[in-house]
Amino acid sequence: MKVRADHTLVIERRREDVFAYLTDVESLPEWQSSVLEARKHTEPRRHRHDVHRGPQVPRSAARVRARGH
Repeated sequence: MKVRADHTLVIERRREDVFAYLTDVESLPEWQSSVLEARKHTEPRRHRHDVHRGPQVPRSAARVRARGH
């Protein structure tokens, strides 16, 4: 049996603002009910092509704690 559900939501904000909010890791618990905590970690990392003397480039990672995990 196939089930299909459609839902439309109008958000009175600019697309850029909505995208920024949805892609901000630390806002996940506000709109993703299964997420209990989310934190962004950024640390410098050397460019992989020039490990010994290359420029520092940021690397982002996240720690997410969710229900049932």
